[in-house]
Amino acid sequence: MVLNESALASRYRPRVVYFVLRRLRDRNSAEEIAQATLLVLIEAIRENRIREEESVGSFIFGVANNLIREHLREKARQAGNHSLEDANPGAVWGDDPEAALLLAEQRQLVREALTNLSREDELLLTRLSQSWRSQEEIAAEFGISFAALRKRKSRALTRLKEILKVSQRAGD
Repeated sequence: MVLNESALASRYRPRVVYFVLRRLRDRNSAEEIAQATLLVLIEAIRENRIREEESVGSFIFGVANNLIREHLREKARQAGNHSLEDANPGAVWGDDPEAALLLAEQRQLVREALTNLSREDELLLTRLSQSWRSQEEIAAEFGISFAALRKRKSRALTRLKEILKVSQRAGD
């Protein structure tokens, strides 16, 4: 099956713009990230990395999500922060103080939950949140392979989610 690049771009562009806009609340950034996302899609189609239309949606939104993260990291770097945790929520949410407050509260809950993890898990997740370091560098620091780092990260995040669920139930 041959994928029609322009038809896919036309179909997914508004969805991607909306997806990014919901996360960033910045129209210009949303347009730029949507454009970059669609370029990656077209490249992937031309390189035969995507062969079936059913996999296009998950691919596009995965790419968009990664580009959003990179955008936020860059914004944090420019503001002089080294981690998304330290970024000013107002810088991301602009004129929406309620959303900025909710984000700050969520970050505080995550910080508290991190302290309930094992020291190794806490250290791993903290290192991974440092936007200026690659996962390969962190794997080398821990003396493990990249694949082992990904597995440990996944398990640590699962434990963190469980801690957050328990603390949320206790707060209800």
